[in-house]
Amino acid sequence: MNCFIAYWTFYLSLVAVTFSLTVHAATNEFGLSATASYSDRLLPSTIDQEAPPQVVRFCYQDEALYPYFSGSGMDIPAERPGATIEHLQYLFARVPHVTLSMQRLPWQRCLKYLADGKVDLVVANYNVIRRSIGVYPPVPKGAAADAAPDAKFALTRQDICLATVQRLAMRWNGKNFSGMNKVMVAHPQSKMALPPSEQMKMVPYPLQDYSLAPELLLEGRIDAMAINCKIRGLDSIPSELKHPEFVVLQPAIYQHRGYLLFSQQFYQEHAQLSDLLWQTQQQLETSKRDRAALDKIYRHYLNGQLVQQTNRNH
Repeated sequence: MNCFIAYWTFYLSLVAVTFSLTVHAATNEFGLSATASYSDRLLPSTIDQEAPPQVVRFCYQDEALYPYFSGSGMDIPAERPGATIEHLQYLFARVPHVTLSMQRLPWQRCLKYLADGKVDLVVANYNVIRRSIGVYPPVPKGAAADAAPDAKFALTRQDICLATVQRLAMRWNGKNFSGMNKVMVAHPQSKMALPPSEQMKMVPYPLQDYSLAPELLLEGRIDAMAINCKIRGLDSIPSELKHPEFVVLQPAIYQHRGYLLFSQQFYQEHAQLSDLLWQTQQQLETSKRDRAALDKIYRHYLNGQLVQQTNRNH
């Protein structure tokens, strides 16, 4: 019997050592286990369970921006607040001892409040200038410190495509329009900035009422129009353009990615929590179940209306 007990004691000690080495090898750039559950990623010793949950103050624009934000003004809709809001609620529900607080302000004021530490978090596209007011997720391995964050940490992804008419689509070679020195491209006024292109000269044609763009295409007054053609890889082409006279050109001319951007002050005080939120967002996208749940959220808002194809270059 003593030999039997000694054998199993030795065996279990080997298992424990092997498990310890495996967990250590599976840690990522944040020092967090890639296999740990959401609730296990913060060690009990780092959380005061008797203290109130840590509040993260999130700010977003006070204008409707489908599918991301619905409603206008400072009120936050109780139902269908927007895909980004539901996405954030889903994310924060999977991180222990933290609460999301939301407020709506003009976008530039959100950024000012972030710089001043009056809010803790915004969702923003990458802009190197914003590194002076906030902290983005880590850059890809080997990239410069001021490079764009690693795409695996993106909260939102949308593809910007050009749509045109059949006769011009025949000239598209995947990079530019053959035989055309410049291309007149419509875009929502003050909502979507056309990306720079080395392949073709795009002349911006801003429209306050973007629902007029298809008619202008048919009349030949513009050559193309910029649209959100995919969000999270899901079809977001407006129904107005799903007509034989129009063609949505591939590939996309640009891809916007929105990241969790924390204030400098919040990150200095809560670096581990910030890292955990970035990492958990990455985990959501690699989990088949969570990715399907997030896709379902976005599908509820993607109704294909052209008037909702307006995305401010945040």
